[in-house]
Amino acid sequence: TLTARVVDPEGKSASAQTTVSVWPPNILPVCAILSPEDDESYAIPDEDTQVVITVSASATDPDGDTTDIEVTLSSDVGSHGAASPLSNISVSFGNVALPSGVHTLVLEAEDVRGGTCVASAVVDVSTRPETLVTVPAFGSVFTLGSPVAFSATASDAEDAFADLIVSWENMTTGQFLSNQPVVGGVTTFTTSTLPSGANDVRVTITDSSGLSASSATTKPQHSGLPPTRRA
Repeated sequence: TLTARVVDPEGKSASAQTTVSVWPPNILPVCAILSPEDDESYAIPDEDTQVVITVSASATDPDGDTTDIEVTLSSDVGSHGAASPLSNISVSFGNVALPSGVHTLVLEAEDVRGGTCVASAVVDVSTRPETLVTVPAFGSVFTLGSPVAFSATASDAEDAFADLIVSWENMTTGQFLSNQPVVGGVTTFTTSTLPSGANDVRVTITDSSGLSASSATTKPQHSGLPPTRRA
């Protein structure tokens, strides 16, 4: 308690008191977004649909009561609410709705002395690419060693054709076949290396968000020698 006292020449006096608290330097709270991870992607069926996620975080105050921390979550969409950590320093925000696009989640924790901590995570909400193998036709049979042409359509609501990653594989043998790019919505390649028997050839299209879609020939294609005609 501090007291100020003044005395005039006639000996009359007046005083006033105030109480102040002196604390050691404030140690800032520590916080982190635990889930989703930074750069995590979420798939939605179409661009008009929102994804609803739960954000899990941690927050603690090294020199105070952790349960007194106020934690808020926001993004470019707006505020997603406020909460206080439990005694085990965990805090959770449910029903966080995000539309299509790239969003930065921002977590801010403030202790009772005004110290703050900020953590962030970027999430990508987008549709998966679409693909469909169109060639060869169902039930096609080829001579062993002859060239076999494959073709598939590919598209993505957010990405240009040039940004799509293509991978053709023979799932039967585990052999990588081609990574021919998508041109005009179609990816094609020709191979003469298919072994005899059924071949499950599959194309996988991956977009810039890391989301993928796959399509296989309608029926595993057969590659073998033509039957021998008996006399």
